[in-house]
This record gives sequence, C-alpha cells and structure tokens, in this order.
Amino acid sequence: MPFSHVSNSYQPEQLKKLTEAFDLAWPEIMRSYGTATEMQLGQLRQRLANFIVACACRGEFEPEKLAQTALRAFTNRRAA
Repeated sequence: MPFSHVSNSYQPEQLKKLTEAFDLAWPEIMRSYGTATEMQLGQLRQRLANFIVACACRGEFEPEKLAQTALRAFTNRRAA
C-alpha cells in the first residue's frame, strides 16, 4: 500500500481516496518513464505517494483532481 507510512494520519475513507488517486496516476506515470529500472520505479512510486499526501495536507481529497495535479507535476519534471 503506497500510503502505509501515513495510514494513522487519515481516516479510512480518506486513505481510499488517496489510493484511488494513486491508481489513476500511476499507469500514466509508468508509461512516461518507460525506460526506468525497477529501483527507479520504486522511487517514483514513493514520490507519487508523497506528492499526493502533500496535496491532501492542503485539504484536497478528490481522486481525479489529485491524480491530474500529480500528472502535471510529474510531466513538468520529466520535461525539465
């Protein structure tokens, strides 16, 4: 579970929404980083989870919005 490190900080319904956001964004990020090694993918998974948690700390819990925000951030970093 990508959010086990913060599971005590959120209600089960909130964790469900964070996980849904992760599941929406992850396939697209994986495609974008297609040549990444397993180690790099693990790091990307952690970065994505941390990014989603950072957005949730600001009160955002809508999965689609969280996923789109994460995708924009990861796409911008990839292009840089």
